[in-house]
Amino acid sequence: MQEVPGAGLVLALEPNCGLDKLKEEDIVAVARQLGDLKIPVFLRFASEMNMEGTNQWHGDPQKYVFWFRKVASIIREYAPNVAMVWNLFDIVQPEGVKATALSYYPGDAYVDWVGVNFYSDYYLSGQVDQPGAGIDPLQRLDYWYRVFFTRKPLMVGEFGIAHTTLKPYREDVSWWAANYIRKFYNTLPLLYPRVKAVVYLDLDESDPLYTQAKVSDYRLSDKEEILRAYREAIASPYYLEKIGQSSPAPFYQELREGEKLQGEVILGAYAKIYDPFISRVQYYLDGMLVAQASLPPYLARFDFSRAYGPSSLEVKVFDSQEREAFRRTYLIEGGGIPVAVFTLGEKSYTCRGEVKEMDVAPFVEGGRSFIPLRFLAQSLGVPGEGILWDEQERLVKISSQDHTIVLRLGEKKIKVDGQIKPLDVAPVEREGRVFLPARYVAEVLGYEVGWVESRQQVVMWPGR
Repeated sequence: MQEVPGAGLVLALEPNCGLDKLKEEDIVAVARQLGDLKIPVFLRFASEMNMEGTNQWHGDPQKYVFWFRKVASIIREYAPNVAMVWNLFDIVQPEGVKATALSYYPGDAYVDWVGVNFYSDYYLSGQVDQPGAGIDPLQRLDYWYRVFFTRKPLMVGEFGIAHTTLKPYREDVSWWAANYIRKFYNTLPLLYPRVKAVVYLDLDESDPLYTQAKVSDYRLSDKEEILRAYREAIASPYYLEKIGQSSPAPFYQELREGEKLQGEVILGAYAKIYDPFISRVQYYLDGMLVAQASLPPYLARFDFSRAYGPSSLEVKVFDSQEREAFRRTYLIEGGGIPVAVFTLGEKSYTCRGEVKEMDVAPFVEGGRSFIPLRFLAQSLGVPGEGILWDEQERLVKISSQDHTIVLRLGEKKIKVDGQIKPLDVAPVEREGRVFLPARYVAEVLGYEVGWVESRQQVVMWPGR
């Protein structure tokens, strides 16, 4: 066999004669040949042992374990380049049924990788009354991943998504297959980072040489839509082209309630809804839309240095008809320190993380938040001498390093550096204090203003 630099080999060694007819000397001969290859080899010995009626090694777990251990021991002696793969088939059954396959497990000492085979069909077993269109192929990994991910790397030993049904009748479902190909490959590293290899079986079951049930066509290369979806999905740096390469792909972890998020974070989502197609996912921080994505795994960047204190992060999922299908809210802790935070109805406020006191409290009127003139201006870096109140003219003048702002009580306009602009609310006087509309003043001075509905807070950040 010719050696190809950077290549590996996935080999299925199937004892079709039955376990009773296996001979140790035959295994040794195979091991010697594999050892001579000098390339990495994944050896699936007697795979899909949990499938009744499809092979000669189902039915006696004790005998199966004996021979797997025997083969593993011989392989390690003669072929150190070979990894032993214990490879089962995922049956669309309850987890209790799936678990019966574990009686065939040879033990961690004899298994290098755990492999899982499965296929995605529009109709299960070619039966029109058994729809498979809504079964996400990622689900087929879930049980086995939970059992083994802390013990072994996993691989998808055989896998395919049918773009054409052959039974109960011929039907082109490429639109469905392309969607699931993208979703499977794009979401795999997010949900199951310990799955380190995927073998896609380019198979047309209508081929005369294929002797089993002719149900589906899984080929990649005969339909442009399918091949394009596959190429786009595996273009991710997570999927490598040669043995010896390493992936720069990021590490994902599940978001937990109360988690503190700091700096720039990449958000991603996986949701299973009634519709195989998800049109978009939106992310809201304290009720404000901050990001959205339309391709799985719906990645979006957000700078949580702009989030302050306990906050709600809400995820909304929309189906193919743009209807909201699912939402979930997480309570998180923002890691940012705002320039200033004012709470409606409270005299305490924070300025750059320090708690301070006012003699009057902010309030809301006409949909706008009003904050006492002096405390607002000083929190935004205006020196005391830059804050002037003209009692006779009933106007406020704020002079910062870069701007001069003039507002008059009762007038819905603001003069910025000599230019007059309209306002939808006017400064007011209450309890002997002048209150200014917070957003207009802060934004002129170069700050961003946020509103946290759940805490009734006005939050101010440095401008970007």
